[in-house]
Amino acid sequence: GINAEYMGICKLTKGQEIVCKCLVRKGIGKQHAKWIPTCTVSMSYTPHITLNQETVDLMDPSQKAEWVESCPKKVFKFDPKRALLDIERAADCIYCGECSLKADDMGFSNLVSVKYERSRNGSYNFVFDVESTGALPPDEIVIRAITILRGKLANLKSELGKLATLDGGDIEMFDTEPLL
Repeated sequence: GINAEYMGICKLTKGQEIVCKCLVRKGIGKQHAKWIPTCTVSMSYTPHITLNQETVDLMDPSQKAEWVESCPKKVFKFDPKRALLDIERAADCIYCGECSLKADDMGFSNLVSVKYERSRNGSYNFVFDVESTGALPPDEIVIRAITILRGKLANLKSELGKLATLDGGDIEMFDTEPLL
């Protein structure tokens, strides 16, 4: 079986041996990319897409089908049997604006609204994707990154406090809610 603690380099048959000298270095991504535990990291805002139903009702079925085809990510769906226009895959929206441009070209300028979705407190909602190389699980990468960021922010706050006392000026410090 495979042991998670053991990583084989090669298999040897009876009587074979390897003589080698190994050097292990530990580092961080700031020093070299080989120590970065992620393949890709991306952030995208969550879209809030609305269709103006009054404008949709003014369109004939061929116009609806033509407009739906303008979206490169196929966010919208048109059912020709029921002549219904709907938002099918809002999460796939890339904010390219093609749907709005096509609607304007067709004379339906207020057909669609594509904005960033906001939460109740007014901040924007977003999706944060982390793809790991396998060295660490993605959730551990994010938690460690937040821990490091907290340390750096605490250090910055401390240094600003020292500057404020040396300068005799007032620097207002804000305590915020914890990130996790």
